[in-house]
Amino acid sequence: MNKTTWLILCALTILLPLYTATPARGETPVFPGFAAGTWNYTVFFSAKDGGGKHEEVLVLNRNGAFEYRIDSRYYSSKAGNKTIQYSWRGTWRIEEGKLLFSAVVRGRNTKADMAAVWDIVGAGKDTLKLNPRSLPSEGGYEKTFLRAR
Repeated sequence: MNKTTWLILCALTILLPLYTATPARGETPVFPGFAAGTWNYTVFFSAKDGGGKHEEVLVLNRNGAFEYRIDSRYYSSKAGNKTIQYSWRGTWRIEEGKLLFSAVVRGRNTKADMAAVWDIVGAGKDTLKLNPRSLPSEGGYEKTFLRAR
């Protein structure tokens, strides 16, 4: 991973939580049947020398299979156009308020591992607020996924 890519990913890690929405009161609890479907998380960002779009798609199938894709495209006057595309697939389940991923297989050109434990922070009719964690002792940052239409 080159320095520019690393800097962009660090900036996204810091900036993305600012764009998440807070779940409304009275939201329904998450059950596996409710969570099944396609969920999108999209952020448009700008910087002094460019900007771009970061999109994540989480597909939770009712049969317990999942697919998670990250597509980040940005422009920098120094680095030009850049694209980062990662994907993972495997199985999922909900247990004790956590979304657990197992049997995770990386997609082609994906060098990074994905977090296996995501806290379910909240859920609404069309929102799923998650906090991915690399290790059970580590906290990530909250992301609000919207149900795809």
